Amino acid sequence: MNRLAKSVLIAGALIGMETFAGCATDLESLKANTDVRSGDFRDGTYSGVSPVDALGATGEVELTIAGGDIVRVSFLVRQSDGSVKDAEYGKVGGQVMVPQLYEQAQRAVAAQITYAEQLEQVDDLSQVDVVTGASVSYQSFVAAVADALAKARS
Repeated sequence: MNRLAKSVLIAGALIGMETFAGCATDLESLKANTDVRSGDFRDGTYSGVSPVDALGATGEVELTIAGGDIVRVSFLVRQSDGSVKDAEYGKVGGQVMVPQLYEQAQRAVAAQITYAEQLEQVDDLSQVDVVTGASVSYQSFVAAVADALAKARS
């Protein structure tokens, strides 16, 4: 790995750690009282968006509640240029330039699916676990789900 790639990797990790450490308390408050099985939420489909993160990205969630159960969740992260973090995320000009950076980026993309699947299974945002290496995506997920659930609250 060349010096520039290492610098980018370290800078990204530091930004993510700083962002995560700075809002741990806020995350806990967003996750409070989010158990859909409590009966405090109306059935329907709701959308939520996270605030812009340190790199200019936002998380977008759409979830469906039916009979006190979250039956569908979709989550994506949209970069500052409007593109979605997907299989191309971490590439430069469509090419993998630094395999380690691409692998790290793709772990974050895979975590997006994991977070949505976990929420469907447990019906409670406070029970969704952070995936190692994807804490910034986790923050976006929590904030976007909290936004959607606020709209669903009875």
